[in-house]
Amino acid sequence: MRVRAQRKLCFFLCTGTKKSVLPYPEKEKKESNLYILTETHLERILSEMDKVKPDVMIVDSVQTIYSDASASTAGSITQVRESALSFICKAKNE
Repeated sequence: MRVRAQRKLCFFLCTGTKKSVLPYPEKEKKESNLYILTETHLERILSEMDKVKPDVMIVDSVQTIYSDASASTAGSITQVRESALSFICKAKNE
């Protein structure tokens, strides 16, 4: 099996550091295939996905992600279900 050379990997790490999007490693001048997003707001994550157009997405700590579409708190069953469904729909439509 051959893998495309220009594959993009988006890694959404929901830990809340100062930088929201950075190619890894940050010091390299060339374009990186790994993008790290430190965000917990679902709508911002989906917006960033539209810009980056990842081939692969890894979500760490989906229970910390929240959406304005639901009044419940992050980590609730409703928020986790909403976030997961949004990611699934996005993956199937792209």
